[in-house]
Amino acid sequence: MNFRKIEYRDIYPRKYATHPIRNGLLPALLAAISIVVIMYVIKYFNFNFLYGNGSSEIIFASFASSAFILFMMPRSRSAQPSKFLKSYFIAAGMGYLGFVLIPFVPEYLLFTLILFFGILLLIATRSEHAPAMAILFAFLLFKVGPLGVIVIIVSAFLLLFLRIGMENSIFILEGLERKEKRKHMSKSR
Repeated sequence: MNFRKIEYRDIYPRKYATHPIRNGLLPALLAAISIVVIMYVIKYFNFNFLYGNGSSEIIFASFASSAFILFMMPRSRSAQPSKFLKSYFIAAGMGYLGFVLIPFVPEYLLFTLILFFGILLLIATRSEHAPAMAILFAFLLFKVGPLGVIVIIVSAFLLLFLRIGMENSIFILEGLERKEKRKHMSKSR
């Protein structure tokens, strides 16, 4: 097999590769800030006390991986704000459904059914964002109730707010590229 080293400039257009601070450092800083804000929200609601040790860590890890995808890979399919938001709503909703049904259905059967239907909903709504499945699994594993749904929705909106702000302020180069292409096309005529 012939493997070649993939470099930053091979993945992104040249203009993005020439702005490492704007397209690398600032998104990393915003991702770190968003993770700290979400950590504060999770600690504020005292998640571990309510749902058991380890519950906040799984949810926090899911949001941290989402932050990396949203901020450091903003052009990927799973980084689209609508996909992110839908996936977290589906995960929280299906997780809460599992919480409601746990007294009536055997645990392993319930886990299987909820995870299966959660995946189907993510695919059917075209909102494939893998870290949302960790949220769904945490909801089932730790029997997270209604307060967990509120924490997930608040945290998802905080992360999305920062992502949209970044999209409108930091990654403005795409629009500039289009304008430059139009200028070059009009000059060549």
